Amino acid sequence: MSVHHGRKKQVPNQVICLPAPKEVANDPAFKKTNKTIIKQLISVELIMNVTEYQADVYYNSTTGERIQAAFPSVVDGELQRKQTFAMTFRSFESIEELCRNKGVLLGVRKNNPNLYTAVKEIFNR
Repeated sequence: MSVHHGRKKQVPNQVICLPAPKEVANDPAFKKTNKTIIKQLISVELIMNVTEYQADVYYNSTTGERIQAAFPSVVDGELQRKQTFAMTFRSFESIEELCRNKGVLLGVRKNNPNLYTAVKEIFNR
């Protein structure tokens, strides 16, 4: 006897009802039961939102000075990131795995300050 320990069911964004097998349509001996088997496919998306700020440059023909509007502090500098993560762990092993993976990413970042570029290079090998 096997015991199935499934994960918590999630609220679906989309429900697809599969059609009955052809054998059911061709054989009147098949009768629909009150049982429905549900399987969920869970996918995770990483969405990048880009907000571009543009400032026109103005030139003073008398002084030669060039000025533009000040950029908000969130974009001041080369690149600023705002990250938010929400995680649920089912076991201590999951937490340990996350810590190991974060350690790998920190090691990659030491060799290349741009983590995105470093990971992209790894996957392009």
